[in-house]
Amino acid sequence: MQISVSKVREEYIRTVAEIGFFGLDESFLGYKDRAEILSNTYASEVMRRHKVVRSTGMSVVQTHLTMWPAHVEQPKTYQEYEEYMLPILKKEIELTADMDCRVAVMHPYFEADADSSRRGNLLLIEKLIPTLTSTGVTLAVENVFAKRRTDAHHSGAEQLLTYVRHFGGNYVGACLDTGHAVTLGVDPCDMLCKLGDSLAAIHAHSSAVGYDLHAVPLTISSPIDWQRFADIITASSFDGCFNLEIKPNPALTRKATELYYSLAYEIAYNLLNKK
Repeated sequence: MQISVSKVREEYIRTVAEIGFFGLDESFLGYKDRAEILSNTYASEVMRRHKVVRSTGMSVVQTHLTMWPAHVEQPKTYQEYEEYMLPILKKEIELTADMDCRVAVMHPYFEADADSSRRGNLLLIEKLIPTLTSTGVTLAVENVFAKRRTDAHHSGAEQLLTYVRHFGGNYVGACLDTGHAVTLGVDPCDMLCKLGDSLAAIHAHSSAVGYDLHAVPLTISSPIDWQRFADIITASSFDGCFNLEIKPNPALTRKATELYYSLAYEIAYNLLNKK
């Protein structure tokens, strides 16, 4: 299984390619102004960076779509959410396809109650299906938490599978974020087994209950059984990348950052290739 990595600053793209990473999770996150995201200038910048990625021999293996501003701040109504977010999501799915990538990860819509959250997501995804179909991109709905690390009705496998089953597995899958699972006390290994063939993307990182740390696997004390996780995924039919969603401290020197990425790659490689 190939290994990819998220949120890489441009000055380190060639570094991670030389270390051995197969590709990148390109994030549209950044909470830019809506008009800017929808502009031709924004699209040009995305494709300029993609050209840098491709020049190293790497690929964009998945993208992360923009989340509602402030991430855990709820919109007043679903309609407000849809009017703001739907054009953004469509544009970013199209940009995902333009980068020859076929998986886009989405943080689901949520309200205070589970039924309203589910209805909102079904409405939203239904309106994204034409774009997904025309581009050939699969939407991977991610397990998330809400404000103050509370449940957002999308913390477990069954909640994500609701959407996969509703749309018959056509262009809708699940993204398993190991750190988000642990934050809410959910075992990502159990989630992995339940998601089965519906798994479309992985965000692998260590965390602790009540925290979302984005630490390199095995570098902090965490309830995740990483070797079990790796064994399950390598024995499965999942054909995507083992994507490390990690965050080097920006205060690190260049040399230290390079060592950070080297360590992360070596740990992931050893987990996935245990003899």
